[in-house]
Amino acid sequence: MTDIGNPPDESRIVKYTFGGCEVDVIGRRLLCSGTMSMLEPQAFDLLLFLLQRRGAAVTKQEIFADIWNDRAVTEGVLTSRIRSIRRAIDPADGPSHIRTLHRVGYIFDTPVMAETAATPGADTPSPAGLPETPIFRDEEIGVSGRSAIAVLPLNNFSDDRALGFLVDGLTEDLITLLARMPGFLVIARNSAFQYKGKSPDIREVGRTLGVDYVVEGSLRPVAGAIRVTVQLVETEGGNHVWARRFDCAAETFDTVQDDIVLEISRYLEPELTRAEVGRIAARPWRQDEIWSIYHQAAAVLNLQGWRYETFAESMRLFQQAIRLQPDFAPAHAHLALIYALGDCFRLLPEVMDGDSLAVASAELALRLDNRSSLVLGYAGCALSDVGQIDRGISIMQRAVEDDPSNAQALVALGSALLKRGRARQGIEFLKRGIRISPLDSSLSFWGTNLASGLLRVRQLAEAEDQAKAACRRDDRNYLARLVLAAIQIQQQRASEARAAIEEARALRPDLLAADAFPLIGRRGAAALTATGLLG
Repeated sequence: MTDIGNPPDESRIVKYTFGGCEVDVIGRRLLCSGTMSMLEPQAFDLLLFLLQRRGAAVTKQEIFADIWNDRAVTEGVLTSRIRSIRRAIDPADGPSHIRTLHRVGYIFDTPVMAETAATPGADTPSPAGLPETPIFRDEEIGVSGRSAIAVLPLNNFSDDRALGFLVDGLTEDLITLLARMPGFLVIARNSAFQYKGKSPDIREVGRTLGVDYVVEGSLRPVAGAIRVTVQLVETEGGNHVWARRFDCAAETFDTVQDDIVLEISRYLEPELTRAEVGRIAARPWRQDEIWSIYHQAAAVLNLQGWRYETFAESMRLFQQAIRLQPDFAPAHAHLALIYALGDCFRLLPEVMDGDSLAVASAELALRLDNRSSLVLGYAGCALSDVGQIDRGISIMQRAVEDDPSNAQALVALGSALLKRGRARQGIEFLKRGIRISPLDSSLSFWGTNLASGLLRVRQLAEAEDQAKAACRRDDRNYLARLVLAAIQIQQQRASEARAAIEEARALRPDLLAADAFPLIGRRGAAALTATGLLG
């Protein structure tokens, strides 16, 4: 650890600390006052650049050259990025860490501590009880075990040269965001940009770059607006999997570019996962495809419904991934949740002690990797579902701090807060998770949980809307129909409630009112029993 008076080798710095903030260079994370702050890729790059030049004046020209590669970018864009950094790092009652130098540029004017990586070959013992080698090893699971994606440069159908530079930035930011998706390998910018200005055959791109999917698209002016169109294409057959367009006013495009990238990634990520499940299901397993098996196991319940058979299949696949790589923490964490849910909703064999298995799997996952937001989200949810609510909440809070875009952790945290009696706070987290992943394959179950939370605070009209939406999203979701029935009973609409219960029983003939207890509580379950349709 060194301060600005004795500057270290910048290439070896892994963390900067200043004024209550920590900047993780490798993980590209910003933590201020114990809370994770979100910065878009371009703003984070700018923060790193200022930290590397801390204590020295940096001109706007230097910033444009380094961050935007001398592309034609207005000063308004730079001002917008500086503003977002200041919102994230500056104290509420003190001066900004970044001082503006009038007509010159900026200076990072705060003492900074810089932590460097260990010298190669240094004796750095691993924590007791953990593997001495990394948990995820490409040489063991095989790079082919992670499906590969190439984001091709978006085509600019405009004569505006400035828009050409901005569309390149849009492509670069999309590459950076998708690279955060667990289990997928994103091809680096230099390889993808070889196709700039070209119209390649997608199947040939797949063979040349060794990728399974290509993201392509375009930007064009449309009646005073800018339209960005994005497609996801499967390379083996050249089939279009998904497409969507995003519009914004032309004069604001440079300032809302980050919002467009986030919006694209929110819609693209669940479609990519859904396409991957279908693709890997159609071919024989290969022993090194740990992540592929994981994705298949994770999607079984959402794509095939909650039944004894699907729980058994999901458990089998997670266990297969674990046999192939025993220290694969995400599989242990997700399996823990399957055990917990299966026990909670009577979807495991009677001889199986789901609670004990859930706790054991969650504890093992956390021992293997207690820093991954993915692992924390599933393990914390499992522990909450088996009764360790406060500990589960604490773990899921860490998951959300580490990755505010982890929709599963947000929704699970909201559900746990409902159980703890903090209904309004739980509803807020549920809504936030649903908002940032509007096409998630888990959306029907998430909506069911949100409806149950709204029922608890007697917001019956909104609760009914959410329950009906959950039913529409998945015609096999019997739990959504039980929650809908409980809401309609509260509204004195007994005949509609009975119809919802009958739909639920058609989906699961052995259904009991107790199956709804985790969602609507003892009184709600008693109200369902009173209809005479459920035991």
